[in-house]
Amino acid sequence: MKKILLAIMVLMIALPAAAQRPYGGHVWYLTNLNEALGGPGEECEYLGTARHFVNVWLVPGPNGAHGAEYRFLMADGTQDEMFVSRIVKNTLVGDALIGDWSGPPGISMGFLSCITTLFWVVELRIEGSGFAGTGYYEIVGHDDTGEQVVPICEGARPLELTKSYIKYGYNTACVRDEAISTEDSSWGAIKSMMK
Repeated sequence: MKKILLAIMVLMIALPAAAQRPYGGHVWYLTNLNEALGGPGEECEYLGTARHFVNVWLVPGPNGAHGAEYRFLMADGTQDEMFVSRIVKNTLVGDALIGDWSGPPGISMGFLSCITTLFWVVELRIEGSGFAGTGYYEIVGHDDTGEQVVPICEGARPLELTKSYIKYGYNTACVRDEAISTEDSSWGAIKSMMK
């Protein structure tokens, strides 16, 4: 009996942290407009093969966000034809970054203060020899953890899971995850302002 209990305890400890990590109401949003141009709007697609911009926004959940970890996934097929030529990050994103803004394994960052409202994170300028296909840019889980997470503002900054609302379309219409309810964080109010 003791061996069975010991085996169960070992299995419980070995379970991935993600199985115990809650979704905290945090939502990622991709658009071609940055903070200086007045906010995200609803423009979330690019038609063409020239230089274009993708901006990453975060809508924090009720516990706020003090950093983030995710991977920005380039549109299928564009990896060999297109590249990120310039990165402009929000000044509230700390300089101690781990990883890559636009490739594997992803990026881990801290914010210089607790973020509780719509937050522009970074602008990626994408250009290259062009790609005539279609695909999506999107926020996915970091390669090392398989998760897209934020450390919340309180206590020891435990991690909460995030969701992605937009797949930014490259030569195709963007896709919105309408399953994200209007109760998630303050996202319902923000979505209604953007339409």
